[in-house]
Amino acid sequence: MKRKYFFVILFFTLAMFLSGCGKETEMEKKSGLAIVIEKFEEKFDVGDRKMKAFGMIGAEDGFGLIVEGEEIELYKFDPDSDDEKTRENIKSAKTTGTMKMEGFSFPVIYNESIDVALVRYDEHPKRDEIVEVFKNIE
Repeated sequence: MKRKYFFVILFFTLAMFLSGCGKETEMEKKSGLAIVIEKFEEKFDVGDRKMKAFGMIGAEDGFGLIVEGEEIELYKFDPDSDDEKTRENIKSAKTTGTMKMEGFSFPVIYNESIDVALVRYDEHPKRDEIVEVFKNIE
């Protein structure tokens, strides 16, 4: 009988812990990348996301995003990271407007308010509008 109660209690305990998994808090929903998407959706036709190897530039998250039929890339950084690649790319983005990956340098715009980098915007047909919206996100 004790064993039956043990498993019932265990089941409910696990159910309570697991019910919180996968749910974003309001703060998480409104952080970094989600804010950018929300602002872009207000102004542009936004399509699918495409997975990217964000760790290769020291980002903690990132993806390609179809905006007005063309892809741009967004990467979320942790400015408090101890990772050397992360620190170097954030510093470079702020000072020179570039980042490096595997020895190649590419243009970026870094929004310090949300610690997100905008990449592959430079050849987009709506480049100026995308940059304006991105820079004005706080």
